[in-house]
Amino acid sequence: MIKKTKKFLSSTISCFLVGSVLVEASATFAQQQPTRQVRVVGTNELENAPAGDFCSNIRDDAQEQRYALKMQELNELRAAVEERIVALESKRAEFEAWQKKRDQFAQLADKSLVEIYSKMRPDAAAGRLEILEPVLAAAIVLKLPRRRASVILNEMTASKAASITEVIAASSVVKEPS
Repeated sequence: MIKKTKKFLSSTISCFLVGSVLVEASATFAQQQPTRQVRVVGTNELENAPAGDFCSNIRDDAQEQRYALKMQELNELRAAVEERIVALESKRAEFEAWQKKRDQFAQLADKSLVEIYSKMRPDAAAGRLEILEPVLAAAIVLKLPRRRASVILNEMTASKAASITEVIAASSVVKEPS
């Protein structure tokens, strides 16, 4: 490219010098023969000269290079967006699985079953709930009226009440997407 630039500059300078020489020569010659006209090389002539085509020749290459860089940048951005979409889809699937487990947990304690436990004496209900799995017992206690649930949990042994309380607390905590 440096060689082409030097060639262009030398061609431009030589055209200028030739033009200057021709102007001086024509002035001298014009004094001798006034009927002859001299042609001066101007900027319009340089555009049509082979060295003047240099910029127009590399313009397409430079534009193609710019397009290639833009396309590379767009492809990198597209890849980054696709990675984010995949990550979001995995988080959505994770959330849907968690929501499904939560719904299943809530359905464990049917309304009629909850109604039965709510009509029982607190000490009898506590004894029965201690025998059940902590997840099912927690689902039932969660659907009971709050006052009734607190009395029943009060009647249970401390370890069983704690395990049921842990299940209830875990069911209400929404995990932060990581």
